Amino acid sequence: MPVLQRRNQDSWETWMSLSPQEMESQEPAIQYAAGHTVIMGLGLGWLALNAAFNENVSQVTVIELDRDIIRLFNRSGAMDPVPKKIRQKIHIIHGDALKWTSKKPVDFLYADIWQSFAEDGVLDDLQRMQTNLHAELIYFWGQEIVLDQQMKRSGAIETFSTSSSISAWVRDHLGLPLLIPDPPDYAERIQTVIGLRKERGLL
Repeated sequence: MPVLQRRNQDSWETWMSLSPQEMESQEPAIQYAAGHTVIMGLGLGWLALNAAFNENVSQVTVIELDRDIIRLFNRSGAMDPVPKKIRQKIHIIHGDALKWTSKKPVDFLYADIWQSFAEDGVLDDLQRMQTNLHAELIYFWGQEIVLDQQMKRSGAIETFSTSSSISAWVRDHLGLPLLIPDPPDYAERIQTVIGLRKERGLL
């Protein structure tokens, strides 16, 4: 499993990885990406490459703040076996996800700039990105966990049993055009994600 670590004082910590959990969390983004897709955070490049293979995607623009990550990806050879027409879709830009604006309309936005799932400030960061980009559709890393937390705080989690009820809540409370897939029913996906996190001792 590819893992990128960084030093934290006197020890090393995992910064990025291609764990099964990581790939599970990105599957909806790959499936529903379309048109001009913007990805905030390059990571190890797995999502950008797979999104480019989606025939509904015309361009993948990746915004990455860390120049070393961009250099590492370029030197990794990850793009070497990829067909030219797929490689040509991918454009990696050094920039700040919270400040970058696009001259071209954004059809799909995927954000993954946080160290861990459901960090404080995730929704505020997304609001800043959306103010700059006006994306038609948004999905973000850890979305199911954040929505579960937010809906529970609203005190009416039991009413969110279908994708349509979740969509209505997101529209009324968050004001973001979040991807709420249906079918399969998104309410079931949220509960599956939460259940898996609990089984792994992460919640």
